[in-house]
Amino acid sequence: MPRPSLNTFPRPKPAPASHSHNRHVSLDRLPVANPAHAQLQRILNSRAFAGAHRSQLFLRYIVGHALNHPDEPLKEYNIALDVFDRDAYDPAVDATVRVEAGRLRSRLLEYYAGEGQSDPLLIEIPKGGYRAVFHSRQPAAVPVSRPHLVPAKPMPSAIPRLRYLWAIPVAFLLGALFGHRSSH
Repeated sequence: MPRPSLNTFPRPKPAPASHSHNRHVSLDRLPVANPAHAQLQRILNSRAFAGAHRSQLFLRYIVGHALNHPDEPLKEYNIALDVFDRDAYDPAVDATVRVEAGRLRSRLLEYYAGEGQSDPLLIEIPKGGYRAVFHSRQPAAVPVSRPHLVPAKPMPSAIPRLRYLWAIPVAFLLGALFGHRSSH
C-alpha cells in the first residue's frame, strides 16, 4: 500500500484573515468645507492619480490620519496592515510601504508640477516619515509691468571677489596648526 503524501489529502483552506485590525481612516468625519478634504479630492481626481489605486488609498489614509489623529505617530507597520491589507509585516524583509511612499511622493510632485500648480494647499509627505504635512500656498505676486526699464547692473569693481574668501580661515587654521607644532 502506498504511503499517503501531502498532496494526497486536500489541505484545509485557511480561514479568511480577520480584518479587525483594519482601521481605514474614513474621511466622512471631515467637514466637506475642510480645505484639506477639498485638496485631497482634487488630487485623487487628477490625471497623476488616475488608475493609481494604491497611491489613492495611501494618500487618503495618511491625510485622514493627520487630520483625525494629529498627535498619534504613524508607523510603517500600521500602514502595511491598514492600507495594504497585510496580515503580518516585517519592514526588514518587505519594503512595500517604503516603495509605495516613494511612488506617492513622485505622483504628488507630478500633480503639483502640472494640474495642481495653482492649488491653494500643498500636501506633502516628507522623506523619512509617512505623516502628511499641509502648507498654504501663497498666491504668486502679479508682476508689475514697467515700460522698458532695464535693471541697473553693478559695476564690476564694486563687486568684491568672494571667490577666494575661503582662503582666509584656511590660512588662519594652517598657521595655528604649524605654530602649535613648532612650539613643541
